[in-house]
Amino acid sequence: MEPFQPPQKTKPETVVAPPAPPPEIPPEKLAYTMKEAADVLGVGKSTLYKALAAGKLSAIKLGSRTLIPADALRQWVAAMPSAR
Repeated sequence: MEPFQPPQKTKPETVVAPPAPPPEIPPEKLAYTMKEAADVLGVGKSTLYKALAAGKLSAIKLGSRTLIPADALRQWVAAMPSAR
């Protein structure tokens, strides 16, 4: 008679799932926060707030956030006089 041996534990097979595809990134943002818009244009946020107050730049509110649509930024920049 052989001595008692406990049953051997088998390792469960690990199934490796393929990596998830990266999330789709839109080609450009539809709207910018005040900080993002200021960074993109290289101006201060106060410059943007002044343009909003003067009616030269339009923005939308989303809760407490102020967002500037990308099209509004383009129009505002295009309306600026060119430096010659």
